[in-house]
Amino acid sequence: MTRFLSVGLMLVFLCSCKGGKGPRKRVYVFSAACLNTALAEFEKSFEQKYRDVDVRVEVSGSLVAARKVSEYKRRGDIVISADKRVIDSLLIPNFADWQVAFLSNEMVLAYSENSRRAAEVNSSNWPKILLEPEVSVARADENLGPLGYQTLLVWKLADMHYRELLQGASLFETLSKKVSRELIRPDAAELLPTLGTEVDYIFIYRSMAKDHILKHILLPPEVNLSSLPQKDFYSRVSVAISAAPGESLTIRGEPILFSLTILREAPNKDGAISFVKTLLGREGRSILQRHGFSPLSPPRLQGPRESFPESLRVIIPEPGDSSEVAR
Repeated sequence: MTRFLSVGLMLVFLCSCKGGKGPRKRVYVFSAACLNTALAEFEKSFEQKYRDVDVRVEVSGSLVAARKVSEYKRRGDIVISADKRVIDSLLIPNFADWQVAFLSNEMVLAYSENSRRAAEVNSSNWPKILLEPEVSVARADENLGPLGYQTLLVWKLADMHYRELLQGASLFETLSKKVSRELIRPDAAELLPTLGTEVDYIFIYRSMAKDHILKHILLPPEVNLSSLPQKDFYSRVSVAISAAPGESLTIRGEPILFSLTILREAPNKDGAISFVKTLLGREGRSILQRHGFSPLSPPRLQGPRESFPESLRVIIPEPGDSSEVAR
C-alpha cells in the first residue's frame, strides 16, 4: 500500500512539473477612479497576452492614488492620474523620474430623465437652472482628486463666460453653499450613484458620461477645460486644495491631461513596462477611445529621457514632444 501511494505521489509531482506554471507576477496600478471600467476591459485583454502577469488595479481619487506612495508608503508599480500636476507635485522627484501625458478629456454636466428641468436644460441656460433653489447638485471632493477641483474651476469659468446671463449672480458662490458636505463624494465611482437618486445634476468627465450612457450637456470650450487655445483664459481662475496634511496647494485652470508613471522602486518593473507599452499602443488606445477618452498622438514625455525605459521610447520618439489633442 505504501509503495502504491509513493508511486502515485511521484506521478502527480512529475505531471505538475511538466504542465504546471510558476506563480504569476503582480503589477499594482494605483489609478484615478474615472478609468475604472476602461482599465477593467484592458486588464482582461492584457492578461490574455501576458499570462505570467496578474494586474491589480486600485481606483481612487488621483491625489489619493499618489498619496498611497508618497504618504502611506505603499509599494506599487504604476500610478495613473487624471491631472499630470498630481504626479509632478507628489511623486517627482522622490518616487518617480518621469511621467507621460497620454489622454485628454473635458468636463460636462450630467443629468437624468428625472432631474428637475431636464426637459429644458441646454448649453445656454444650465447656469441659471443650477441657481434655482430646488435644483440639487453633487460633486467630487477637490482635496482627493482632480475631478473635484476641476469642477470648482468650471464654476469660476462659467461666472466669467456667462456674466450677462447670470446678471450679477455667482455660480461658484451659490453652488459652493448649495452643495453640502453630504453631497461631496470622494471620487467619480462614488459620485455617479448620486445622480437620479439624491441629486439632479453632477459635473463629470465626458468619458464617464459616455461610458455610463448618461444624459449630459456639453459645455463651451471656454468652460470645459479641454481647449488648448483657451489655456490663457483657463489660467485666470484658481482654487486652493489640501494636497497633503497641513499643506495647501493653489490649482490654476488648464486643459485636462491624464498622465501615468512607473515608480522608481516598482517591484515588477518589467511587468509595469509591458503594461504601459500596451496601454499606450494601438490596443490600449482603442479600448480607451471606446470608453470616451481622447488619446494624445503621440503621448508627451515629461522628465529626463535617460530615465525613461528604452523599450518605451519608440512610443515617444522625441523627448518633450508636446503634440496634444486640441479641440
